[in-house]
Amino acid sequence: MNQAQFEAQLDSDLTLDLNARMAATCQRLCMESYSDRPSLNEPESNCLDNCASKYLTSQKLALKEVEIMMKKFQHENKIMEQPIEKKRKRFGIF
Repeated sequence: MNQAQFEAQLDSDLTLDLNARMAATCQRLCMESYSDRPSLNEPESNCLDNCASKYLTSQKLALKEVEIMMKKFQHENKIMEQPIEKKRKRFGIF
């Protein structure tokens, strides 16, 4: 398996996992029972819609925070790897 195939498989696995966790969470919070009704009642349907929307929004926000943290970490590592003379000039130390 090459890198592109691995990344595609990982993306697919993560999407399926996110979907399964969202469905389980929203069903637990919104559905009154698991009866054999042919459809959801209106409050359940509205709750599931809102829950899924909020769940996905929170996941997007969390991903953005992780990306910001990773960029900050990479930037700090770049500074630490610079030669000491360059650090001194940058921070105004002799």
